[in-house]
Amino acid sequence: MKHVVSEYLWRGKAKVILMMAVVMGIMALGSSAMAEDPGFVPPADVKKSDKLEDGWHYKLVLGASISFNDNRKVSGKPDGSTFTLGAKVDSGVTFLSGDHEWRTTLELNESFTRTPVIDEFLKAADSVKFETIYLYTIYEWFGVYGRFALNTSLFPTYDVQAEDVTYAVAYNDGTSLRRTNDRLKLADSFFPLTLKESLGPYAKPLRREEITMEIRLGFGGRHVFADETFAVDDNGDTPDIEVMELRDVHQAGVELTIAMWGEFWDKRISYKATAEAMMPFINNKQGDDDRNAAELTNIELSLLMSFKLVSWASVDYEFKAIREPQVIDDFQIQNMLLLTFSYTLL
Repeated sequence: MKHVVSEYLWRGKAKVILMMAVVMGIMALGSSAMAEDPGFVPPADVKKSDKLEDGWHYKLVLGASISFNDNRKVSGKPDGSTFTLGAKVDSGVTFLSGDHEWRTTLELNESFTRTPVIDEFLKAADSVKFETIYLYTIYEWFGVYGRFALNTSLFPTYDVQAEDVTYAVAYNDGTSLRRTNDRLKLADSFFPLTLKESLGPYAKPLRREEITMEIRLGFGGRHVFADETFAVDDNGDTPDIEVMELRDVHQAGVELTIAMWGEFWDKRISYKATAEAMMPFINNKQGDDDRNAAELTNIELSLLMSFKLVSWASVDYEFKAIREPQVIDDFQIQNMLLLTFSYTLL
C-alpha cells in the first residue's frame, strides 16, 4: 500500500510540473508587448540596425496537415482508404537585454492515421516539448547558461493489432502475464515524462541568418517517470508479442549539446538540427546492471526541415532518433514527411 501511495504522489507531482510548464509558456506568449517575429542574434561586426533589438520577441504558428490515399484492386495492397490528420503548434518567446538572453519554447505535434487494416484513427505522432534556457554572454560568443526541458505525450498510448494476438507481459517484480486481445494499453496521458536540467558554459561560434551554431557543455540531470508504463520488446522468434514494464530513471552527469539552425533562399527554407549526449556518472541502475557510464550514455538526434511553398503551406520533414539505455536499450527512430498548412499569428 505504501508503494502504491508513493507512486501516486510521484505521478501527481509529475503532472503538476507538466501543467506549470505549459502555463508558463502560455503566460509568456500572452505578455503585453508589440509582437515581432523572433530572430537570431547576429555577430558583433554586423550593423546595429540588423541586430535583434532588446525587449520581448514572440512566435506563434498554428499548423495542420492531411494526407489521403485510396487503393482498389491494387496488387499487394488492401482495398480501402488511408487518412492521416495532424496538428502542430510552434510557439516561443525570447527576451533580450544587453548580455542577457532568455528563450522559451512550447511545441505540440499530434498526428493520427486510419488505414484499411485497422479501421480507426490511431496516433502516429504525439509530442509535447517545453524548454526554457537562460544565457549570459561574458565575451561576444562565449558565456554561461541554465536550461530546463520537458518532454512527454498528450494522449494515452496503445498497441493495436488487426486481430487478436497474445501479449506476454513481463513486470519489474519478476512476475509475468499472458493475455489475448487486439490491443494493449502501454501508457497513460503525460507518460513517460522526461525532465532535463543543466548548466555550464556555452559558445556561439557562428551567428548568421543562414546558420547559427550553439554549443553547450555542462553538468545536467535527467529524470524519466515511467513506472507502470510498458513498451513492446518483441523478439520475432515467438508467436507472442513480448512487452516489458519500464522503470523510473534518475541520472546526473556531463551533457553536450550542439544545435544549428537557420534560414536561406529568402526564408523559403528553414532548418534546425540538434545532437545531444548525456553521460550519467550518477544513476539509479539496478543491482544486476553492470554497464558503465559510457554504455548508459543517452543520445538524442533531431532534424527539422521546412520547405515553404507559399506563405501558408510548406513541406516539412522531421527526423528523431533517441537512445536511452537505462529505459530502452535501443534507438527509437521516427521519420515524418507532411504537407503542412500553417497560419502565423505572431
